[in-house]
Amino acid sequence: MFERIVVGVSQVESATRAAEAALALAELSDATVHLVCALDLSERVAPLADMVPGAVKPPDHAAGQVKARTHAEHFLTRIARETKARTQAHVLPGDPADVILQVAREVDADLI
Repeated sequence: MFERIVVGVSQVESATRAAEAALALAELSDATVHLVCALDLSERVAPLADMVPGAVKPPDHAAGQVKARTHAEHFLTRIARETKARTQAHVLPGDPADVILQVAREVDADLI
């Protein structure tokens, strides 16, 4: 059915539900899910890892951009550990819609 599914992941509940649906579909169709997190590095970003129990958090003294990226990477790693589907994480700066479309083009996605 599908081979490459791209899904945006964020703190928003609807994004969490979308990721869960994409992962479930990937398990059924033996697809790879590309988990995409877009970072707005122009301002401080709330730590994504705060939403995931047991997620590793970087030290508070880390630079804002490095901290945001690290939190996002840990968040996506946690999601990937909770599924049987193959996943690939993408943490990129930019507008979420633009970043999701960029990854979809790069991986030749079947479904966004």
